[in-house]
Parts: sequence; structure tokens; C-alpha cells
Amino acid sequence: MDVNLYREGYLEYLQRRRREREDERRNAPKPKTLSEQIQEWESTLSPAERRAAYSMEFFRYRFGETPQKLGLTLFALGWRRRRRWETGTPHCRVWQKKTEPL
Repeated sequence: MDVNLYREGYLEYLQRRRREREDERRNAPKPKTLSEQIQEWESTLSPAERRAAYSMEFFRYRFGETPQKLGLTLFALGWRRRRRWETGTPHCRVWQKKTEPL
């Protein structure tokens, strides 16, 4: 058996597999941006849930992103940070959608 024939066949196989993987990556659907994910989540909320305040921990768990990326994206989408000052509860910072005046 000629080793060169085996090697050439194997190299062709590797090159073909590489081209196939590149085509798969090129044709794969693009992942949704964080902004699109948050907007999609917002669209599923009831009016009462839209008025609710959510902690950064909630957003980190829900979207799996860093607080820095989440904060910038939420701010760009019209969310505002608020501090919760209730007696008997931890004073934590929450995010709330900016509501439109009537």
C-alpha cells in the first residue's frame, strides 16, 4: 500500500470537512442580541409585571450576562435604576421600566 495515497486521501477528507464546517457556521442562524432578548421577554409581560421592579440578580439569572452589559442595555431600552427603601426589607437597587406619562 502506498502511504502517499493514504495521506492524500486523508488530507482531502480534512479539507472537505473544514469547508463543510465553514459552510455550517456561515449558514447558522445569528444569535439574538441581548437587547432583542430583553425586548422579547418584555413583550410577554402583563401590564402589572411591566410596572414591577426587577433586581440585577434576576436579569443575570434570566439572561446570563454580566451586570455591565445588562446595565448598559437596560438603560438604552428605557429602564431606570431605583433604590428600594422599604422598612423591614433589604435596601436594594432595582431596575424599573420608565413609564410614559398619561
